[in-house]
Amino acid sequence: MFKNNQNQNEKTNIFSRLIKFLIPGAIQSSGKFMGSFETTKMLFLMLFGYCKDFVWLLKKRGFRSARNFANVKVFVPCGEGAGGIFYFFFGWIIRKFPSLAPYPRYIELEVTTICNKRCIICEYVYWPKGTQERRHLSFDEFVKLVDQFPKLTWTNLTGEGSSFLNKEYIEMIRYVKQKDIPVFLVDHFDEMDIELAEELIKMPIEGIYISFDAATKETYEKIKVGCNFDKVIDNIRKFLALKKKYNSPFPEINYRYVITKLNVQEIPLFLDLVASLGGRKTHGYSSRVDFCGLLSFPDIEHLVTQVPGEIIQQVLRKRKEHDLFVTLSHMELEKNVPIECCIAWQEPYFMMGGYALPCCQVMMSNKRVWLREHTFGNVYQESFKEIWNSARYRRFRKTVNNKKAPVPLFCKDCRAFSTKQRELKYGVDETL
Repeated sequence: MFKNNQNQNEKTNIFSRLIKFLIPGAIQSSGKFMGSFETTKMLFLMLFGYCKDFVWLLKKRGFRSARNFANVKVFVPCGEGAGGIFYFFFGWIIRKFPSLAPYPRYIELEVTTICNKRCIICEYVYWPKGTQERRHLSFDEFVKLVDQFPKLTWTNLTGEGSSFLNKEYIEMIRYVKQKDIPVFLVDHFDEMDIELAEELIKMPIEGIYISFDAATKETYEKIKVGCNFDKVIDNIRKFLALKKKYNSPFPEINYRYVITKLNVQEIPLFLDLVASLGGRKTHGYSSRVDFCGLLSFPDIEHLVTQVPGEIIQQVLRKRKEHDLFVTLSHMELEKNVPIECCIAWQEPYFMMGGYALPCCQVMMSNKRVWLREHTFGNVYQESFKEIWNSARYRRFRKTVNNKKAPVPLFCKDCRAFSTKQRELKYGVDETL
C-alpha cells in the first residue's frame, strides 16, 4: 500500500512539474487526482476521438466545417468543447505578450434570463427582486452581437435560465451553423423533445453538456427543482437513439455534475448511470463526465463540501471499469494555480443587454448588479472592437498575467485561479 501511494505521489509530482506547460482548467486539476500518466493517456485517447470526428465532418459537412471543429480543439483556450492544444505548448507566449492575442474568436453569451426551474444551486433562484433584466435575447440583438466577430471559431450559447424557452433560440443556433461556426450549449434536457433533438443532430451542433447533478431520482429532484428525473433519462435515451439512427457522433453528449453535500456520495453511482445509458461509444468518441466543485456565493455556501478520498478512489476505478473519460475541476479551490496562468480573458462573456465581461468565471456569483456597473462596455452602445481596444481593456489584459502587478478587480476571488498571494503582496487594482 505504501509503495502504491509513493508511486502515485511521484506521478503527481511529475504532473506538477509539467503544469506550467498545460492550460489551466479541468484537465490540469484532474491530473492532481489521476496522475500524469493516466491524464496524458486520456488526452491522447480524446485526441484520437477528435480525429474521428474530424473525418466524419469532412465527409458529411465539408472542409470548412471540419476545419472549424479542428480549430476548437487546437486554438480555443477553455470552455465547453475546447481542446486548447496550442496553449499546452505556447500559452506562455500569450501570457507574457498579451498584445499578441488576436481579436476574440471565441465568445459566450446569454440568450435568456428566464427560467421555469428552481435549481437550488443556481444564482437565478436568489436574484433580488427587481434587480435583473428578465427576458429573452431577440434574434436581431443576437445577430448584431455575433456579426461583430467575423472570425468566430467557438460559441457557447447558454442563458442564465432555460435557453429553449426562448422561441428564437433555435433560429440563433441555425444562424451560426449556417456559417459553420461550432456551437456548444448547456441544458438540463427536461424539455428536449424529439423534433428539437432531430434538428440539433441534423445540423449538427458540436456538443451539449447536460446539467445532471445526482444519480438517484430523490436527490436529483431535490437539487434540480422543477426537473423530472425519469423524463430527463427518457429524453437522453431518445436523443442517443436518434444519434444512432443518423449514425452521427454529433452532438457529443457530456455531463456536468456539480458536487454538493447533497450528492457527493452519489458520484460513483453516476458513472454507473452514464454507463447504463451507453457509455462513450454512444455519447461520442471523446465525451466525458465533468465533476466540478460548487462555485458558491453566500446563499449556497452551506452546500459546499470536500470530496472524500474514498469517493475519488471509486471514481478512478469506475472510470476504468466503464471506459469513461472523467474530469474533476474546482474541487480544491485553495490549491488553484495562480491568476497569472489565466488565458480565459480571450473569451469575452456577454450578459443580457449587451454588457461585455472579460470571461465567464465571474458568472454564477450572484453579483450581477455589480457586474453591470463594472462592465467594460455595452455592444449595443458601441462596437466591441472599440471596447476591446479601449485603454482600460488593454491595461486589463496586460495586468492579468503580470505576477508583479496588482490583481485586477474583476479577477479578485476568482473561482478558477488563486489570487490571494498576489493580493497580499501587490493589492487589487480597483480600476480594473
